[in-house]
Amino acid sequence: MNTRTGRRLAGVVLGGGAALLALAAPATAAPTTDSSADISVGRLVLEPTNRGYHGSLPVTVTNNGPDATYFSVFLVEPVAGSLGRLDPEEACGFGAPKDNRRTATCSVPGGDIEPGESRSFSIGFDVLTPTRDVAMIAKGGRISVNVGDGRSEVADRASFAARFRSTSGSLRNPVPYVQDTRPAPRSPRPGR
Repeated sequence: MNTRTGRRLAGVVLGGGAALLALAAPATAAPTTDSSADISVGRLVLEPTNRGYHGSLPVTVTNNGPDATYFSVFLVEPVAGSLGRLDPEEACGFGAPKDNRRTATCSVPGGDIEPGESRSFSIGFDVLTPTRDVAMIAKGGRISVNVGDGRSEVADRASFAARFRSTSGSLRNPVPYVQDTRPAPRSPRPGR
């Protein structure tokens, strides 16, 4: 059973209980999910470079609704300070951090998406850390597609992990990535 089907079956089974809970929910409940769009993501593989790691997350948004619609994506980066650019480039606004990781709302590139049409783009990530000879993984990346500017209902959600390729090229047996909590000490200036 795929994840989407599992979510829908769980929603049917839990629907009655959820209706009772909704009556007791506060007026500012979290955004609900509608079915006007789907979002799917590929793998985020961060390749070692001379300045750390770089990689791109492939994203596809599909309009399931009956009308041409403007969509935005909201994302939480998997590694603090790693979020780069959309390709093709589009406007992004940064929001409050979640668990010390940046959040951003970005327009889906290309404007309105026609009914039944899919739009693909990628989101770049750069992790400025020394490369290692072991593969690593950082979980906790999240992305959602929203109708309009992100203040309306969430249409679909996905989670993703950042996989760091080792300097020998392996992705096997990854260890958890642990980000430094303190900046590296600065070198003294020459002549001092």
